[in-house]
Amino acid sequence: MLILFVEEYERIYYGRRVDRLHFIRQSIHALTHTTKECEHVGPGAYHTQWTMENAIGNFGKEIKLHSDPYANLSERGVRRAQVNALKAMLPDIDPDVRPLPRGAHDVGSGYILLRAMENTANPVRAREGGVLRKYLEDSGEELPADWIPRVARWARLRLPNGQIARSYWKESLKPISRIRIARNVKIVQQHIVQYAEVQYYMRLRIGEEIRALALVSYYSAPDQTLLDLSHGTIWSCTAGGDTDLGIVDVRKIESVVAMIPHPRPIVPRPGDLDLSGRYCVVEKPGLEVAYLGGIEEDVEEGDGEA
Repeated sequence: MLILFVEEYERIYYGRRVDRLHFIRQSIHALTHTTKECEHVGPGAYHTQWTMENAIGNFGKEIKLHSDPYANLSERGVRRAQVNALKAMLPDIDPDVRPLPRGAHDVGSGYILLRAMENTANPVRAREGGVLRKYLEDSGEELPADWIPRVARWARLRLPNGQIARSYWKESLKPISRIRIARNVKIVQQHIVQYAEVQYYMRLRIGEEIRALALVSYYSAPDQTLLDLSHGTIWSCTAGGDTDLGIVDVRKIESVVAMIPHPRPIVPRPGDLDLSGRYCVVEKPGLEVAYLGGIEEDVEEGDGEA
């Protein structure tokens, strides 16, 4: 698929024209060597330049004796190697224990609910109540006919990859110019990928178990024509709103994604697809590599109790 991408890219944008040669960046041509280089030196994450530059930056910060920097740098390298060897032989001397933010709740598997939160359970809207009733009944709960759905909402969820997924409940209270929308998530259930907008998080007791759940509004399935033309790359869908609500275990949320309004042609042409009201999924590139490097979103104190 990478070879096909490069060949199509060159045919469309370059066309073997010298005046367009600058369109073919090194990063484009390098894709044709990815597979063979993996056989020679392993996956790119093992030898990426970012890893080396990050290490150089760390060593540079540790230099204290500027009158003889190279000797000092060599000594810091030896010290780092010795410390790493000790940690590898005796992991208990450096436990990876990070204190939870105030009011946070660890739900297991690396997922952590973060404030803001409601101190008491409050009634929810009729559509949300219907979804809650169905979920509880499908889970084996017997509910009376006059049951009133109430939940205590949570605003944020920290994912195992270091991202923080937010919710419509709190983000909708701020002007669009003051927020970086982070409530759209990728959900994987039984190997099926879906995208959704989180309304809020909650904890519900079902039998003897307390589950951490998210009320979400699912996006539609992708436009199949665009998906096929883009070799499975462009996932163009519509927002479900209140008509496609669902409840999902927070541990099925894999990552935070961006849902970008689908760009439309400036000058429409006959036969163009109608892209009005559609959104295009954009996932964060290099997320796994960044997390391996220890990069996580800062956990700011929430808005407290609501």
